[in-house]
Amino acid sequence: MGAKDAANLKKMIRLAFIWGVGFGLVFAVIYIVAGDLIIRIFTSNKEVIALCGTYWIWIMIAPFVNSFCFIWDGVYIGATATKAMRNTMIICAFAVFLPCVIFLRAPFGNHGLWLSFTLFMAARGIALTLCAQKHIYSIANIKQKRASKTAQP
Repeated sequence: MGAKDAANLKKMIRLAFIWGVGFGLVFAVIYIVAGDLIIRIFTSNKEVIALCGTYWIWIMIAPFVNSFCFIWDGVYIGATATKAMRNTMIICAFAVFLPCVIFLRAPFGNHGLWLSFTLFMAARGIALTLCAQKHIYSIANIKQKRASKTAQP
């Protein structure tokens, strides 16, 4: 971003997503395959193991879903576009997370809370993607404007 190199910026972001989402999928598969073993590393209490198993589906889903917004967080922080990151977080919290908690917690209990958090993280990833053109990829527009200004007599 500091080099004003739009092509390499897009390449870097694409590679960050390939690696980040790839690792998210790898961890999701590890949690699917070795979930019971992972839980047993932390405890031998059968009640705790059973309770963890009840909510393990959310642990399996989280690495993949969360990878999108976490990668964007790093890009936005690196681009010093934290105001946009903050604003999308606030919007997603009030438009997605809080309504979901209000309406899903009572009928679904802790699963409703996990679903609310998962939808919040997905909404953040979507919101940051939608804002990227203005706050991240606009570097290409800046470069084009500078080139057109220097070409004018």
